[in-house]
Amino acid sequence: MATWKGAIDFRGFPVNVAFHAQKKSTRGPGFKNIGPDGQPPVGKQFEASTGREIDGSEIGKAVSIGRGKAAVLHPLTAEQHEAITGQEKTRVMEPDSFAPLESIPFELALMSYVVTPDPDVAGADRSAAVLWNGLRGSGLAYVTQATISSRDSMIAVWATDTALKAVSLPFVAEMYPEPTYDWVVDDSQAATFAAGVRGNAERGIEPYEVKPFELSAYASEYAQRREDVIEQVLAGGPLTVAAAPEPKAETPDLMGMLTQLVGEVEAKPKAKKPAAKKAAPKVAA
Repeated sequence: MATWKGAIDFRGFPVNVAFHAQKKSTRGPGFKNIGPDGQPPVGKQFEASTGREIDGSEIGKAVSIGRGKAAVLHPLTAEQHEAITGQEKTRVMEPDSFAPLESIPFELALMSYVVTPDPDVAGADRSAAVLWNGLRGSGLAYVTQATISSRDSMIAVWATDTALKAVSLPFVAEMYPEPTYDWVVDDSQAATFAAGVRGNAERGIEPYEVKPFELSAYASEYAQRREDVIEQVLAGGPLTVAAAPEPKAETPDLMGMLTQLVGEVEAKPKAKKPAAKKAAPKVAA
């Protein structure tokens, strides 16, 4: 099942696609907040059975057993809660293996981390430097299984030229089957697409901007739209929300459109390796 269906626009042409999630939701089981009566507090401020206002010190923890209406809350003492949570996080990681960086599926990362020496441990900087230099020089990732937050995952630690980094990765059971499609290599399509990116000055077609990706250059458009709506609501004026563009139902031929837009483009022939010279036959003496 597709996570999202819509269109990717290219020169005003809708390329209709489906996005398929690769990772399932993998939140840990967690705990429920309960009041002194053993029930979830109303709005986290009032005891459910009496409506009495309670403070944070009176809120306890419980585990939910079962699903839906059949779920039952089992209150935990402070000692029981600590016994569970105290064992959740890994304290010492041990290597399962060292893997070449190109074999790590970074695109599946659940979380990303920047790793630094612990400032509260004397000499940690010297040991961390050995790890960073070792991983940087070897091109390997330190792979282990560990629990960093509320659930266990595979952890890969690796070094860039300037930092020590890590990612948490899902287990196979936490992933969806990967959909496949038989893509066919076509150099003429690649050349025409590249021409579409460059544009055509003679026809007044501006080029797309090509630049290194920089995350800090972008801000959430959703967050801005949300703020605009909140301001309109608080001001008491009429609410105006711009309609989101809808993808076109029909999908004409992208290659034909690009050819009309930028003209015919010849694909550069692939360079052929020169034929190996045959060794001269040996002449018997």
